[in-house]
Amino acid sequence: MAVYFFIVFGSLFLLTGSALLALRWAARTGQLRHFQKTALSIFDDEEPVGQMTDAFPGRRPIHDGLPPTPGAPTASSARSFGNPTRGQGAPRSAATLDRPAANHLA
Repeated sequence: MAVYFFIVFGSLFLLTGSALLALRWAARTGQLRHFQKTALSIFDDEEPVGQMTDAFPGRRPIHDGLPPTPGAPTASSARSFGNPTRGQGAPRSAATLDRPAANHLA
């Protein structure tokens, strides 16, 4: 029983100590300054701020609320999943509520 006590509490002590040392290092080296500037440092001309450029394989990215990049699809065309008459979020009619929805992903 004592062995488990030392393992559990020793691990907690080491984890807490490591976290405090990492926080101390970050504060001393200036890692915690300029959050907005450093958050934007990962973006560039190919992947601009506010535009989603990633998508699942075989799908197009969805651009909600932003004008699409020239040649890119609109949000409604990307959400249709192969069904041009209804997007993913469109309400189903009463006639289709009693049967299961078709799997547009397969």
